Amino acid sequence: MTDLHAAPPVALWPGLAGLLPFVGGVAGLWIGPAAFAPWLWKALIAYGAIILTFVGAIHWGIALGLPHGGDTDPSNATIAFGYGWSVLPALLGWLAILVPPGVALVLLVAGFAAQLFIDARIAAAHRLPAWYLALRLLLTAVVMSCLLLALPA
Repeated sequence: MTDLHAAPPVALWPGLAGLLPFVGGVAGLWIGPAAFAPWLWKALIAYGAIILTFVGAIHWGIALGLPHGGDTDPSNATIAFGYGWSVLPALLGWLAILVPPGVALVLLVAGFAAQLFIDARIAAAHRLPAWYLALRLLLTAVVMSCLLLALPA
């Protein structure tokens, strides 16, 4: 986690602030009135879908930054993967909004786990700063923990 210390505050603080709806939502489910549970699940799922879409879109940006060669350029497969992958988290998040809370929360956890796996695979290949993956690991661990703690009993 020493790489996390190298994260610039301009990236670190917004990332940490983005955890507030997850932590607040699950805290509300655990200690708040039961009457608020349906609203809190809806809020957590919607926010989870938005954030999953956001982290997926990072791959669109990476693909945009790669040199786009001709049809025979071997980097085209990498570029196509980046563009293609970037929409899958959004589709999964959209699906999560449409299904019951328990299923939605599990879908989101799976989506965040898959996204972290893909991020780890591409981080070195695209020379992303070491702090990026350390920050993504921290944020994803908190997000997944909150979503799992929010599962209906």
